Amino acid sequence: MPIHNHECEHCGRTEIVCHSIREDPVWPECCGEGMPRVYDRPFSTGVFDKPIEMQSIGCNSWEEIHDFKRKCPGIEMSTDPNDELFGVPIAKTRQEKLKALKATGFVERK
Repeated sequence: MPIHNHECEHCGRTEIVCHSIREDPVWPECCGEGMPRVYDRPFSTGVFDKPIEMQSIGCNSWEEIHDFKRKCPGIEMSTDPNDELFGVPIAKTRQEKLKALKATGFVERK
Protein backbone atom coordinates (compact mmCIF):
# COMPACT_ATOMS: atom_id res chain seq x y z
CA MET A 1 0.00 0.00 0.00
CA PRO A 2 1.59 3.32 -1.05
CA ILE A 3 2.31 5.79 1.75
CA HIS A 4 2.79 9.48 0.94
CA ASN A 5 4.03 12.19 3.31
CA HIS A 6 2.68 15.72 2.85
CA GLU A 7 3.62 19.00 4.52
CA CYS A 8 1.87 22.37 4.41
CA GLU A 9 4.19 25.05 3.03
CA HIS A 10 2.49 27.71 5.16
CA CYS A 11 2.10 26.25 8.66
CA GLY A 12 4.31 23.15 8.53
CA ARG A 13 1.54 20.68 9.43
CA THR A 14 2.28 17.17 8.16
CA GLU A 15 -0.06 14.41 7.11
CA ILE A 16 0.44 10.84 5.90
CA VAL A 17 -1.84 9.50 3.17
CA CYS A 18 -2.24 5.76 2.55
CA HIS A 19 -4.26 4.36 -0.32
CA SER A 20 -4.76 1.16 -2.25
CA ILE A 21 -2.82 0.79 -5.48
CA ARG A 22 -6.15 0.42 -7.28
CA GLU A 23 -7.42 3.85 -6.25
CA ASP A 24 -6.21 7.33 -7.04
CA PRO A 25 -4.80 9.14 -4.01
CA VAL A 26 -6.71 12.06 -2.52
CA TRP A 27 -4.16 14.68 -1.49
CA PRO A 28 -4.79 16.59 1.74
CA GLU A 29 -5.37 20.32 1.97
CA CYS A 30 -4.30 22.83 4.60
CA CYS A 31 -4.41 26.61 4.82
CA GLY A 32 -6.70 26.66 1.79
CA GLU A 33 -4.25 24.89 -0.57
CA GLY A 34 -3.20 21.38 -1.45
CA MET A 35 -0.33 20.05 0.66
CA PRO A 36 2.68 19.14 -1.49
CA ARG A 37 4.20 15.71 -1.16
CA VAL A 38 7.46 15.47 0.79
CA TYR A 39 10.06 13.18 -0.73
CA ASP A 40 12.32 11.89 2.00
CA ARG A 41 13.89 8.99 0.12
CA PRO A 42 17.20 9.56 -1.75
CA PHE A 43 15.83 8.26 -5.08
CA SER A 44 12.94 10.69 -4.96
CA THR A 45 15.09 13.79 -5.42
CA GLY A 46 15.19 13.24 -9.17
CA VAL A 47 18.93 12.52 -9.21
CA PHE A 48 19.78 8.89 -9.82
CA ASP A 49 22.42 7.18 -7.67
CA LYS A 50 23.55 5.42 -10.83
CA PRO A 51 22.97 6.94 -14.28
CA ILE A 52 20.21 5.29 -16.30
CA GLU A 53 21.18 3.73 -19.61
CA MET A 54 18.22 4.27 -21.92
CA GLN A 55 18.68 1.22 -24.15
CA SER A 56 15.21 1.62 -25.66
CA ILE A 57 16.25 4.94 -27.21
CA GLY A 58 19.60 3.61 -28.45
CA CYS A 59 20.76 5.14 -31.71
CA ASN A 60 22.17 2.79 -34.37
CA SER A 61 23.72 5.24 -36.82
CA TRP A 62 25.61 8.51 -36.85
CA GLU A 63 22.53 10.16 -38.34
CA GLU A 64 20.36 8.97 -35.42
CA ILE A 65 23.02 10.11 -32.91
CA HIS A 66 23.22 13.54 -34.53
CA ASP A 67 19.42 13.85 -34.54
CA PHE A 68 19.19 12.83 -30.87
CA LYS A 69 21.94 15.26 -29.81
CA ARG A 70 20.11 18.05 -31.65
CA LYS A 71 16.90 17.27 -29.75
CA CYS A 72 18.56 16.65 -26.36
CA PRO A 73 21.90 18.48 -26.29
CA GLY A 74 22.49 18.12 -22.55
CA ILE A 75 22.13 14.34 -22.36
CA GLU A 76 25.30 12.27 -22.56
CA MET A 77 25.80 9.58 -25.18
CA SER A 78 28.88 7.63 -26.20
CA THR A 79 29.96 8.26 -29.78
CA ASP A 80 32.86 5.78 -29.58
CA PRO A 81 31.98 2.81 -31.82
CA ASN A 82 34.15 0.56 -29.62
CA ASP A 83 32.14 1.44 -26.48
CA GLU A 84 29.45 -1.09 -25.54
CA LEU A 85 27.17 1.89 -24.82
CA PHE A 86 27.69 3.43 -28.25
CA GLY A 87 24.55 5.42 -29.16
CA VAL A 88 22.84 4.85 -25.79
CA PRO A 89 21.62 8.01 -24.00
CA ILE A 90 22.60 8.24 -20.32
CA ALA A 91 20.25 10.17 -18.01
CA LYS A 92 21.55 11.58 -14.72
CA THR A 93 18.23 12.99 -13.55
CA ARG A 94 14.59 12.10 -13.94
CA GLN A 95 14.03 15.35 -15.84
CA GLU A 96 16.72 14.37 -18.36
CA LYS A 97 15.14 10.96 -18.80
CA LEU A 98 11.67 12.41 -19.34
CA LYS A 99 13.01 15.01 -21.77
CA ALA A 100 14.73 12.32 -23.83
CA LEU A 101 11.64 10.12 -23.85
CA LYS A 102 9.42 12.99 -24.97
CA ALA A 103 11.85 14.20 -27.63
CA THR A 104 12.02 10.73 -29.18
CA GLY A 105 8.34 9.89 -28.95
CA PHE A 106 8.64 7.34 -26.15
CA VAL A 107 6.53 7.36 -23.00
CA GLU A 108 7.42 6.18 -19.53
CA ARG A 109 5.44 3.24 -18.28
CA LYS A 110 4.75 2.99 -14.60
